[in-house]
Amino acid sequence: MSSWALLSREAAHEFRASLQGPLVPLVWIGLAIYIVLVMLNADYMREMGATSVARNSPHGVYLMVSGQSVIMFLAWAWMFGQTLLRERGARLHEVAFAAPLPLRAMIFGRYLGAVGTACLIATSVLAGFAMAPALAWTGALPPEAVGPMPWFAMAWGFLVFALPNALFAGALYVAAVVWTRTAAGPLAASAGLALVWMVAMVVLRGGDVDPVLASAIDPTGFAEAEEQSNRWTPAEKTTAVLALTPQLVVNRVLWLVLGFSALGVALWRATRERLVLEGSAAPVTNHRVDGHIRREAAPALGTAAPGWLSAYAAEAGWQWRVSTRGSGIRVAMGLLLLASVLGSFVNFVGHSEGPLVPRPEALLPFQVEFVYMIMVFVVTGAVGVLMRRDERPGFDELLDAAPAPLGVRVLGKATAAFGMTALLCAIPAVGGLIVTVIGAFDATRIDLPFT
Repeated sequence: MSSWALLSREAAHEFRASLQGPLVPLVWIGLAIYIVLVMLNADYMREMGATSVARNSPHGVYLMVSGQSVIMFLAWAWMFGQTLLRERGARLHEVAFAAPLPLRAMIFGRYLGAVGTACLIATSVLAGFAMAPALAWTGALPPEAVGPMPWFAMAWGFLVFALPNALFAGALYVAAVVWTRTAAGPLAASAGLALVWMVAMVVLRGGDVDPVLASAIDPTGFAEAEEQSNRWTPAEKTTAVLALTPQLVVNRVLWLVLGFSALGVALWRATRERLVLEGSAAPVTNHRVDGHIRREAAPALGTAAPGWLSAYAAEAGWQWRVSTRGSGIRVAMGLLLLASVLGSFVNFVGHSEGPLVPRPEALLPFQVEFVYMIMVFVVTGAVGVLMRRDERPGFDELLDAAPAPLGVRVLGKATAAFGMTALLCAIPAVGGLIVTVIGAFDATRIDLPFT
């Protein structure tokens, strides 16, 4: 089979396979409903600068098509990860990747098929705006609040924002899954995109540090769309076309080059052996205690009558230790702490309107706004890896056959996931405390509220 025939076959197969399951319908319907709710909420539209403007105006289309990409980044991470993990989950990866077929054409074909599904998900935003006439017909919106259908704005927004975002994000996710062979790689890449987006929108743009740089590095393109739409009059918001400014062109080219470069390097270094072999497990550490060897492993229930409370505690403790001992979670925590500290410094000590005192009551709203989306991505990835950790050949069957209720394992994992979430949520507080100690040490006095 030629490379082109294999590429087209894999693309079509991946497109059909990615549509199976509940992910695509749930995300598509959820985003479409969200757009409808936004159009029905007059206060939210007013905050977007859509006063005296039709709810389905081009202004709203450009902002929503670009802004909703940050939510789609997470769904796309899982979807693009399945391009190489689907056979691994079915224990067929050795057969699929050892077949005498061009490996790079196979992977790139699957990438193209997943891009098609990602673009299909992005059309949910356009479908939401297309329901505006039906809302006016049913009386949910007054007729004067609905303008002509913005077909050109919908097509232009899709070409400028949705399609490039799907191309470069998918390239980064496929490169990540080729390198890691686990779902953690694409999820980590999506968390990185969320971090860059928050830095651009909250620190650079929200703090008036450098709006031009924010428009250039924002992976969604929302910063430039908002920058242009804020200069439009109400009449222009119903007819204006988003211009291809230098910042927007640099932004689109920058992320496309970054994504395709990462995918090109991953395809160039991809080998059948690396994709077929299982991921290397962490070595088991041996400790000599009183002349005996003690091996670190999951606690066994023993031969005595089992106590389900102790088994639950052992499961939760083991899942917690395994989740926190890896280098990935430590790097994520360190980067989150660094971003929290630097973001607070830029937004307060280096504010464009003059240095602000970084007191806790002032830092708290900024910290919540800055790290919220990053936390959603990091927690989703960490909990997803935790819940699927036991899915190893033979190991999950062994655990399923153990004489313990399934709820013991589920509750143990849920407790460990809650602990991981609490630990990650405490990091921004630590970052805010560090900034407060450096910039306003007097604000750290415990007795300050009582003086």
